This record gives sequence, structure tokens and C-alpha cells, in this order.
Amino acid sequence: MGTSVLHRSWVSPLTAISFVVVAVTGILMVFHVRLPGIQGAHQWMGVVFALSGLFHLALNWRPLLACCRSKAAAVAVALGLVTLVVAVSVPSHDGDHGDRHRSGQRFGHGRR
Repeated sequence: MGTSVLHRSWVSPLTAISFVVVAVTGILMVFHVRLPGIQGAHQWMGVVFALSGLFHLALNWRPLLACCRSKAAAVAVALGLVTLVVAVSVPSHDGDHGDRHRSGQRFGHGRR
């Protein structure tokens, strides 16, 4: 890409490092491991991961499209969608159990 700001030499490592941080902090949060700053690190590195992921996609668009033409890619997309549906369908175990929605409370605000 010549003199472009987007360059694999920093985008790929940033994407990988932010992925690792988001993955580790997310797993710790799922198992209710409470460490100072873990939620903030997870949220901010999630933003970094999303942005660097978009840059990574922009830099690797043609190879990604070539890869997506295979039957294995279609299976991977299907498995990803099934996983997403299951993850959204399973109730949370954080003590909420959907009570907020039954009581009319939305998005962390008080009762209406």
C-alpha cells in the first residue's frame, strides 16, 4: 500500500494482541474472576480490537474473498451463525435472569 497509514507491520500485531487481551479478560469475566481494571481493559481493548480488525480486513480483503469461496468457509460461517444464535438465546447467569425486561427496566435505567 505504499505510504498508506494502514500497514501490516503494525495492524496485524495490534489485532493479535488486542484479541488475546479481549479473549483472556472475557474468559475471566465469564468465570467471575474479579481483578482491578479487568472490565475497563476488556471494553477498551474491545474497541481497539474492532478497529484493528477493520483495518486488517481492509488490508487483506482480496485474500479473504478468495478464501471465502470454499465449502469449508461456508461451513465456518454457518457454525458461527449457529453459535451466535445459541449465545444470544441462552439466559445470562449474572443474577439478572431477564428480570429487568419483565419489570419494564431497560438499558440499566430505573423502572418506568
